[in-house]
Amino acid sequence: ASAAKLGKAYRETNKQLAAVKALNKYKNKLAELKAKQANTTHSSRRLAEGIKNVERQYRSAKRSAKQYGIEVNNLARAQKKLQRKAALQKFGTKLMPGVGKVAASIKRGAGVLAGGATAAFGLSAWTANRLDPIAKTADKLGIGIEALQEFQYAAERSGVSVQQFNLGTQRMVRRVAEAAKGTGEAKNALAELGLNAQWLGKLKPEQQYEQIAEAMSQV
Repeated sequence: ASAAKLGKAYRETNKQLAAVKALNKYKNKLAELKAKQANTTHSSRRLAEGIKNVERQYRSAKRSAKQYGIEVNNLARAQKKLQRKAALQKFGTKLMPGVGKVAASIKRGAGVLAGGATAAFGLSAWTANRLDPIAKTADKLGIGIEALQEFQYAAERSGVSVQQFNLGTQRMVRRVAEAAKGTGEAKNALAELGLNAQWLGKLKPEQQYEQIAEAMSQV
C-alpha cells in the first residue's frame, strides 16, 4: 500500500479505537450510576435523569461501534486488536515507509529462498549489474550482501523502489536503536506489536526484518 493509503487506514483505525473507548466510557459510567442508585436509600430524580442521559449516550456509542464492525460484547479484545493494528500502520507510515510492505511480502514467501529455482534465476539476473552499489549499501546499512540482494529484489517485486527500501531500512535501524534506549517514536509501536526493543536492537537488520514480518503476520 502507498503511504497515503496506509495513512488513511491509520486514521480509520483510530476512529474505530475512539468508538471503542467511547463505548467503554459510557458503559462504565452507566454501571457507576446504577450502582449508586442501588445504594441510595431514597429516590433521586436527578440521578434517574442522569442514568437516562448516559443510557442514550451508551446506545449511540454502541450503534457507532457496530457500524465499524466492532465486537461490542468483548470490548477489551476489540481494543487490543485495534491498538496492534494501529501500531502496525503507524510503523509503516511514519517510521518505516516501504519497509513494512517488503517485510510482509517476505513473510508471505516472496523472498528468493522461498521462491525456488525460478526466483533464484530472477535474482541472479537482477543482481548482475548491481553488485558494486549493493556491496556499498550493505556496508552502510550493516546488512549482509546476500540478504540485501534478496530484500531489494523482494522490494521491487512488491512495488517498492530500492531507494525507498534503503531509506526505510536506515530509519528502521535508527528507530529500533532509539526504542532500545527507551526513547523515540517506535518505542510504543514495537511494544504494541509484542516486540522487545532491547532484544530487537541486538539483532542484525535482516533479523530485525524477520521479527517485524512475524509480528505483522499476527496482527
